[in-house]
Amino acid sequence: MMNDRKLLLPLDRAGMVQDEAEDESLMLGLFLDFLTCEALRAADGPVPYSAAMAALDEELLAGVVVELDAEGR
Repeated sequence: MMNDRKLLLPLDRAGMVQDEAEDESLMLGLFLDFLTCEALRAADGPVPYSAAMAALDEELLAGVVVELDAEGR
């Protein structure tokens, strides 16, 4: 849970059963919360994702090959 600029996570995970996918989902959610908060606090506010940004992303990712393991990750 994030409140203002504080992140609260349980330190004792002994009784908690989570698989790796749940951990990754939690971390992604926390990261997206952080990005959203930072974007909203920026002096100019959030910047809309534009076609020019998408074109730059495509250029940067050209030729990138992602190899998956046996489980498809």
